[in-house]
Amino acid sequence: TYPDFPGDALLRMVTLSGAESLGWANECGSLEAGKSADVVAVPLPDRDADPHELLFSDFGGDRRTMFRGEWRG
Repeated sequence: TYPDFPGDALLRMVTLSGAESLGWANECGSLEAGKSADVVAVPLPDRDADPHELLFSDFGGDRRTMFRGEWRG
């Protein structure tokens, strides 16, 4: 939707900035030794899908979650 938006700024928004806003920047949000390896992978069925809704819905797709370095169902 916004092809001119810098990729590095977007990546920071969805990683370290999120952790900072929650007060967790010392625990997660960037790739550093001693930090928790947390990630959620959400398939986007179409371009107009809302990723936030997919993250918290009962979507039966291939959503994957890693918490503290271990994949969970």
